[in-house]
Amino acid sequence: MIQDIMAVARAFAGISLGEEESCSLQTLCEESFIQWGNRLEREWSAEDCASALIPACACSALAAFLTLRAAAAGPAFRVGDVALGEAHGAQQNTAERLRRQAEALMAPYVTPPDDFAFRRVRG
Repeated sequence: MIQDIMAVARAFAGISLGEEESCSLQTLCEESFIQWGNRLEREWSAEDCASALIPACACSALAAFLTLRAAAAGPAFRVGDVALGEAHGAQQNTAERLRRQAEALMAPYVTPPDDFAFRRVRG
């Protein structure tokens, strides 16, 4: 299943990856598969929800890849009329959209993420 996830992640990336980047993305795909697998409800197996799991893992892995890539590029800043690093913000926005898409795909099959919190409770 990891190879399927990797193929989808490469297709979503839409760019040619070098050997080092490909290895990094493979590792992120494997970790994403483990993380989503750990969140599956007891009644679901990876095979049962593969049609959602594969693209969700690809989205999560690609989001992590873009986040790491943007961090390695350094912060964005402006010098006069010249903007440097604007792609950094675009990559972060894309990564966040990919994370949300992965959560939406897997919502029927997983427990909510640990970072869930109520913002306001009437009492």
